[in-house]
Amino acid sequence: MRRLYFLVVFAASVSAQPFTGRWDLTITTPKDTYPSWMEFKALNDVRVVGRVASAHPATEVKVEGSHLSFTTSEWFGKQIKVTWDMTVKGGKIAGIQKREDGVSGQIAGVPAPALNRKPPAAWTPDEVVEFMLTSMGKGDFYILCPDNDVPRELDERRILWAAGDIVENRPPLSRWHPAYKDAFAKFAKA
Repeated sequence: MRRLYFLVVFAASVSAQPFTGRWDLTITTPKDTYPSWMEFKALNDVRVVGRVASAHPATEVKVEGSHLSFTTSEWFGKQIKVTWDMTVKGGKIAGIQKREDGVSGQIAGVPAPALNRKPPAAWTPDEVVEFMLTSMGKGDFYILCPDNDVPRELDERRILWAAGDIVENRPPLSRWHPAYKDAFAKFAKA
């Protein structure tokens, strides 16, 4: 029974592949053309930005090969059910959007550009706690919490230099002091 379950999940994820990712959509109605956006992560994780510019989770999501349909609920003075019906071919989406109030529009879509943003330098409190608990679980006593900006090796060199500030009676944070700035730069690269 477990193998059958695995095959069903595998088949569903394979069939969703053409839609996986973020899509820039253009909706053209008889009266207007406006941008929209869709993100498809999995059958139970689809969201779309419709006419009113807020993200809406999709419900009743169905994928059959290159065909996708789902429903959203959007606010147009009142809650309105919106059905989305589209296909993907040649890396482009085409379809139709129908609102419960009778307005319909043509959907045209292309893959959205990658959002390869550098993560924030500072960690969230949850990330710090998780790192600390993992480190303590390994028996670490001293924990040097990293961030997404500075490599650990540079942090270690900065700590050693700061200890040298004390031992050699240099000014505090001497790595920024004009008299020590070049010496620190050389030390940090060693």
